[in-house]
Amino acid sequence: MANKCNWNNPGSNPFVGSVELALQSYKFPKKVVDSLAEKIKQNDYTSEALITKDGVISNGYAFSLRDMHWGNNQKCIGNVNRDNWSANHKEKAKIFCEGNHCVIIPEVCNNIAKITYFEKVPEWHNKKPTPMPEPSSMVLFGIALVLLFIIRKLV
Repeated sequence: MANKCNWNNPGSNPFVGSVELALQSYKFPKKVVDSLAEKIKQNDYTSEALITKDGVISNGYAFSLRDMHWGNNQKCIGNVNRDNWSANHKEKAKIFCEGNHCVIIPEVCNNIAKITYFEKVPEWHNKKPTPMPEPSSMVLFGIALVLLFIIRKLV
């Protein structure tokens, strides 16, 4: 098992191991492993995707590509690093989910990796941050507090 997940050369060492063993290594429940293995066998995917240098583009919201299996049952732990990819490099993939347990399989190599996937973009992802008051508002607020303090002292 490799510590770092550097995926610098997609397709160079394609996955030829056991799909079931790969899924079991993620500590998915047996029912999930069996269901995902069957979905993969039947090509019954949840979403198509494009893996890019900076993320994953899909019909839903996909992120955190990690813990990849490649070659003959080899596995790395952690986020899959694609820093050496060019900005326009893309790899087609399919996402398979059973409940909230999801894996992604790139077409170029059939490697298997865990991924976090939501069919709809989560509400928290689109939430706009609470705006900060303008600096001039803060100054006026400060002046008002000082005046209030002075008036209370005089009364």
